Amino acid sequence: MNTMLTILFTIFIFTTFIILNGRLLKGWYGEFLVRLMLRDLPKNEYTVINNITIQTENGTTQIDHIVASKYGLFVIETKNMKGWIYGTEYQHHWKQKIFRNNYMFQNPLHQNYKHTKTLENVLNLTSNQLKSVVIFVGDSRLMTKHPSHVVDSKSSLLKHIKSFNEVVIERTLLHELVNEIKTKRLKPGWKTNLSHNKHVKELVKQKQSRRNGKGYAE
Repeated sequence: MNTMLTILFTIFIFTTFIILNGRLLKGWYGEFLVRLMLRDLPKNEYTVINNITIQTENGTTQIDHIVASKYGLFVIETKNMKGWIYGTEYQHHWKQKIFRNNYMFQNPLHQNYKHTKTLENVLNLTSNQLKSVVIFVGDSRLMTKHPSHVVDSKSSLLKHIKSFNEVVIERTLLHELVNEIKTKRLKPGWKTNLSHNKHVKELVKQKQSRRNGKGYAE
């Protein structure tokens, strides 16, 4: 009887976790798909590092993928979404349309800009040595004109990365940068991911509180 209760309790906890963290798991699946795409880059020219969480003064920054090469560090933000996606480069928020329902989300280019600035400061690099890339995976379609570093397929992702041919990082420095990223990243795993997710939720709450304090509606 005790064994049965233990099994049922374990199933309950696991089910609850899946429901409460569905968005998190969806994000991980999207990152897994992009990880597979990046395997097709020539290994003698590109080094792929996945799931990088870096400690900062204000908490943590989580980067989905970094592709390190002599042509620069490609900082990749993955969006696993469905529906029609509307948004321009300089808008603060983009729109996801699923049938008659509209959902707003942060401009991923702005989000990834924070990631590139973190790496710029941590690794002491210049802006031209960092390349921001946003990829949409899943059943989504980009409906408005977007810059070349926003892509929605494996072919467009690899084509964009390979389009850079100017050497901006010498080979010796590149090797040092890869080692530094691996040294400074927090240990990958559920604990790190959940801790970062909690930090992000706290930042969202703080932003909402500031807006409410200025008279904005939630």
